[in-house]
Amino acid sequence: MTRTATRSTRSTRTRLFRCLVPLLAVALAGACAGKSPSDDGGGDDAGGSSGNELSADFPAAADGDISSFTVGIAAGQGRYDPLLATTSVIVVNSYDCLLTWNDKGELVPGLAESWEQTSDTTYVYHLREGLKFWDGSPVTVDDVIFSLKRNVDPAVASPYGVYYTAFQDVTATGPNEITVTLSRPDPYWRYASAIATTVIQQQFAVENAENLGTPGVIPIGTGPYLPSEYSPATGAALVRNEHYWGEQPAVEELVFSVVPDPESRRLALESGAIDATWDVPLEQARLWDQIPNVRIGYGPGGNTKIFSFDVTAPPFDDVHLRRAIAYAIDREGIANSVFNGHAEPARGVVPPEIFEIFFDEQQLADWYDSVPAYEFDMDKAKEELAQSAYPDGGLTIELPFQASQTVDQDILATVQQNLRELNIELTYQSMPDTQYFAELYRHEDLGMQLFYFGPTYPDPFTYTFYMMAESQAVPNAFNFANFHSDASEELMAIQETDPDLQARVEAGAELVRMAADDAAYVGIAFLPFPVALNREYTIDGDFSIWTFANWASRIRIAES
Repeated sequence: MTRTATRSTRSTRTRLFRCLVPLLAVALAGACAGKSPSDDGGGDDAGGSSGNELSADFPAAADGDISSFTVGIAAGQGRYDPLLATTSVIVVNSYDCLLTWNDKGELVPGLAESWEQTSDTTYVYHLREGLKFWDGSPVTVDDVIFSLKRNVDPAVASPYGVYYTAFQDVTATGPNEITVTLSRPDPYWRYASAIATTVIQQQFAVENAENLGTPGVIPIGTGPYLPSEYSPATGAALVRNEHYWGEQPAVEELVFSVVPDPESRRLALESGAIDATWDVPLEQARLWDQIPNVRIGYGPGGNTKIFSFDVTAPPFDDVHLRRAIAYAIDREGIANSVFNGHAEPARGVVPPEIFEIFFDEQQLADWYDSVPAYEFDMDKAKEELAQSAYPDGGLTIELPFQASQTVDQDILATVQQNLRELNIELTYQSMPDTQYFAELYRHEDLGMQLFYFGPTYPDPFTYTFYMMAESQAVPNAFNFANFHSDASEELMAIQETDPDLQARVEAGAELVRMAADDAAYVGIAFLPFPVALNREYTIDGDFSIWTFANWASRIRIAES
């Protein structure tokens, strides 16, 4: 924590989702490191939202190195392998993908300085000149080809193989050029370029295949840091990679310490034992916001808390009952009381920032305003209930919730109180995560569910496919509302296959509106992507879930 400074101005996819629901936004958005892009970031708040805007304003950065910086993490990551780590907060700093993201979720150069799609099934990537691994050896096209093919190697069993369902081959087509050929058009392959194309050194990986990723046998990468110490149980120490192709980060040594208990992490921040953590429990935001020497940023995260209703079985096959419950949910109260004002009351299930790279400001505002809002209104709730098959209420709804999602209990307590005005009794019970997921994915007696959804990439398809496709309304899949129709499937087909990006996005927007109108899915809150940071430091540039891919390279000394 010592520093010196000078001031300056300035459907197999479902299996992956099932495994990574609580971690998905971090694990996939941050799957690869990358040079901090210079593209303009940020964006105006979408029309139709409440006053709770998700933003993370950090002070300007000063020049100077930071000799050591310690991050508290809730759990270790298992193997130190970009394809097999169970979470990416450590490993993301050691490996690069062909492409990366800017703060708005737009694709920008990574190891590839440029790329183009030359046909519906062909993508060409031009690698940067002079790329080197940690050990100083050159990165070759053979290394890149080997690394991509690891995702389809059964011996590796990469969970990122879900992005390779249309992958056919990758070949060298020039000294610093590779070409990926798909077996069919896949409009979403481009996102795989920033998620599932981490590059490692082929020779070391082949020679150490059996134990690759274990302490002492760590794949050699190209990222800004390489590990000097690693324990799956206790954490890691990383040092700067002198051969890194991008700008050298300010932090010389990056230390990760596993601190499972949230209160212990909070006290470690307060005492200065750790300098930062990404594991900020939102339900305790009020307490964490009061740590005197710590600044907490709540950046756009693309994450949503959602209620689902099984539209195919009583009593939730009644649209008026679903709408009555939707009107009885005080989203703004939940955002302010449960999340201490750090969440945005949801309108639909897709946060507006997912659409902002596709729509201009007015288009985004118009679309967002077209999504049924179900503003908290008990009179409207009673009117809808009167039109239902249950005009006098008299229902008891039983709802399990995931034990690790302790914030759910506070949400459900608020909704329970309001539903009693409709003579509806909501009962809820905490369930161990393993049991909860086992029951949920049986896809039986779904009723009403409360769950968290995080994006795999910045595109509405990542929400609509999992929650609204007919193919997902089956066991071990994610359409818990069993929501689908001929009209929705026509829109889904456009989203899945149409080469016209704008047509796909507009189809996704209409799907979100349809599901909201039907009250099959009712968004509760758009959740932030939080980070707690000692006030001595800052994050240079705009901050969001998408810039997690190069977070350590952006830690700087804060101007005082």
